[in-house]
Amino acid sequence: MLTTGRIRSGERRRLEFIINVSELGPFTRRQYNVQLEVTAVTPWGYTYRYVYPLTLAIRPLREVAVSAPSLAAANALTPITVSLKPPPEQNEQVILSVYWGEKLIYSGSYSRTIHVTLPEGEETLTVRVESNVYAPSVGRTRVRATPVEPRVSAQIVDTVLYFRVAPVYQEGRVDVRVVDESGNTVFMRSTPATSLSYTSTSVSGATTVEGYGSVMLDLSPGSYTALVTYSTGSASKATSLQYTVPGVQTPLALLPLPLPILVVVAGGVLSVTLAILLLRRRRGGGEEVE
Repeated sequence: MLTTGRIRSGERRRLEFIINVSELGPFTRRQYNVQLEVTAVTPWGYTYRYVYPLTLAIRPLREVAVSAPSLAAANALTPITVSLKPPPEQNEQVILSVYWGEKLIYSGSYSRTIHVTLPEGEETLTVRVESNVYAPSVGRTRVRATPVEPRVSAQIVDTVLYFRVAPVYQEGRVDVRVVDESGNTVFMRSTPATSLSYTSTSVSGATTVEGYGSVMLDLSPGSYTALVTYSTGSASKATSLQYTVPGVQTPLALLPLPLPILVVVAGGVLSVTLAILLLRRRRGGGEEVE
């Protein structure tokens, strides 16, 4: 028998209980029809009795193991691993709810690795797992989140600019801008940090997520400066690269000879060509006279 104790009119209280049916062995059923009897006693001694028919669905239990870094980057995405035993079945619907203390900070379909944003401070991280096959279960761990300085790096290979930023913030943005020698902007692109590919990393000793991506640079021949800026919403970091696009080379420029020799060779080729043409004309003229 469960009791709520004394409660006021309109007040609600939640009662939780466990029914162990495992000792029934093969006679255990998937669901039971039961009656819930509620008895209320008024201050003046009158007793109210209510009976509610219920159907109880019996679901098996599963173990939940939560793996999270003891030190994480605050307000940035943090990798969390959730292991289920037994693992999810083929058509099972599993929902994860993540709480920072009592505050819900994430809810979504099950994935073994999820990325959640943790507020600054130290708190118990609770992962609640709900399923249409298994009974609800929870896993907990203790995490401390501390602020860190963002970072950005970039490199250009052929015509592709590659960049990496960390940590990844929900409101973060990567801006790529290319200017020519006159200071004119010839290329610009903005990419949300959350749309990048992820990999786990460490920043100032705190575990977090690094985002990486690339952009294609289709530029005319010339010298350029590429500026990559990572804006997190509260801070900004940037790096710059010098980039040169070579011009189209002529066939003579491809010869491995010094310039004076190239000029002589070009003149020699032209002289030989003119001599051949004159010789052909003379021979042709002689045949006409005969």
